[in-house]
Amino acid sequence: MSSSSEKKNSNVDESVSLGEVLDFFSERWVLLAINSLMGGSRHFNELGRDCGGASGKVLIQKLGKMEQLGIVERTVLSVTPPSTSYALTSKGFLLRPVIGAIDGWARRYLPAPLDWDSNQGGEGAHEGKQPIQLLQQKWVLRIVLALLESGSAGYNELSRFVGVNVTTLGHRLREMEAGGLIDRTVVTSKPLRYSYTLTAAGAALQTVIEATGQWVSQVGGGPTD
Repeated sequence: MSSSSEKKNSNVDESVSLGEVLDFFSERWVLLAINSLMGGSRHFNELGRDCGGASGKVLIQKLGKMEQLGIVERTVLSVTPPSTSYALTSKGFLLRPVIGAIDGWARRYLPAPLDWDSNQGGEGAHEGKQPIQLLQQKWVLRIVLALLESGSAGYNELSRFVGVNVTTLGHRLREMEAGGLIDRTVVTSKPLRYSYTLTAAGAALQTVIEATGQWVSQVGGGPTD
């Protein structure tokens, strides 16, 4: 079977920051796709199943960004009908410590057995207990990074750091509090203001952020093999 490879410029832009990478990893399906590809190349439909039934349009967008970051490469197979497969690049395989850090954190702090298979029980089943899906909520890792750096912060500080309005941010903070990642303290009652700090489980996510930061330092601006 012959194949041709369509490759985009896969250099990681030197301007890409840790926060931007954390934001991308916090998009749904991204870490699930990376974890799946750690086991070898996958056809597009296989990746969709491994990601719990992600829609084709959304998955294509995520994979396109992963190509731009130099994490994956795409191969179009010369078969009828045409088929596309994806594989991790050398930069992609360097993300193994990030996946390992999530795995270790989940084993210590999540009450349910570790399960990376999003298809178990159907999409969304026990979603809050699955490590990848728990962390793939927009802004969670960015908020954790802010609180690791500041120790504690209120709505306005976190809003500026994350770049989202306080109303939307409040919804995410309530989910993180319910998930045991942050604690909330009343600072003033009139007007009512809160301060947020990380719990032990939230602070332990530092290992995930450090592993991601090391990856950014390793691959930033360098060529893909």
